[in-house]
Amino acid sequence: MTGYFPLPYEGEALYSVMARYSQRTGIKNHSDLSIMVFGKLSTRCNVLTANKIDAFLENTQLIRCYSADDIIYNNTAFYPITSFLDAAKQRQVYSKMRKSDRGSCITMLSGMNQLTTMKGTLKYCPTCLAEDLQKYGEGYWRTIHQVPGVNVCPTHRVELFDECPSCGEKHSIPQYGYRRLTSHCTCGNSLAHVEVKAYDAKHSISCQYCGGKYSIPMEGFRSRVYSIHCDCDQWVKGNMTPSRDQHEINYALNVNYIYQHRLLFDLDEINQRMFVRLQELGYIGTEVVQRQRLTDEFIQYYGEDYLKQMGAYPQEGFSNWIRRIFRNPSRYFMYHLLMLQYLYGSVEGYQTYQPQQMSLFDAA
Repeated sequence: MTGYFPLPYEGEALYSVMARYSQRTGIKNHSDLSIMVFGKLSTRCNVLTANKIDAFLENTQLIRCYSADDIIYNNTAFYPITSFLDAAKQRQVYSKMRKSDRGSCITMLSGMNQLTTMKGTLKYCPTCLAEDLQKYGEGYWRTIHQVPGVNVCPTHRVELFDECPSCGEKHSIPQYGYRRLTSHCTCGNSLAHVEVKAYDAKHSISCQYCGGKYSIPMEGFRSRVYSIHCDCDQWVKGNMTPSRDQHEINYALNVNYIYQHRLLFDLDEINQRMFVRLQELGYIGTEVVQRQRLTDEFIQYYGEDYLKQMGAYPQEGFSNWIRRIFRNPSRYFMYHLLMLQYLYGSVEGYQTYQPQQMSLFDAA
């Protein structure tokens, strides 16, 4: 049992709390840390999940002010990695995180074993870090930034870094022990005060008659075609194809929406609603999904490079996850989220969408 343990910050990964504890106490030995905090030599928390939460709360005495739910829901990526599991599987993951010391079980149950995009590095937002240094005097790794596929900070809408912007030193995850987010790199340059790329989640439209400018938000709509009645009394129509940057920020915003609202989806309901939407979009003929056409247009919508970067490029044949997702739903949350974005624009768009209701962006 420990006599001192730092309180988690808002949205801080439990991994990061362990890193701060290690730095403050000077305990670097992985075995000593594991025994003191988890009560077992082989246990450690990874970037996204954690094991033996009950023992952790007892040994750190955080049980006085935190419950297992507080830690699992706020300081791990329980949401979104379990959001598209059936209720029984989610309960299994929850139970494993509280009591098990086998992280591999959590990985397999949540479908994270399908993941090919984790680079073994930690990501951070320079703007978040600058604010944290001013507010707390130290920085920390945020859970939402570590979620696979999230490359943009959903709060500040700027790029995330997994390396020093000055020298390129990677923020690699050590095999043993924990890496803390510091204010400066070993090269001496600041990690907070750097030039960052900003992302815009809106699509700009110009009227070809008067030059009037319009911004169409990406959030909440599946970008297909637009029809806008301009102030010059002309109709501005056309196709709207999101850029790669817009896909990046839209995905980050949707992951954050799931994380903040602790969403758990009913897979049967998702499938039923998706079939209705696919039918509306002309992907279903004689009650059969035109999977090849859906796959081709899905790739065209996102772009081959983006899907490959995400580890979600649909391969040919039986391994094509788009062909299987409606019959044998994948446990991997990213596939479901990308499909929801394709069909509805966003998670919120899925929740609020009314079938057969014509919107501004579906108008011809």
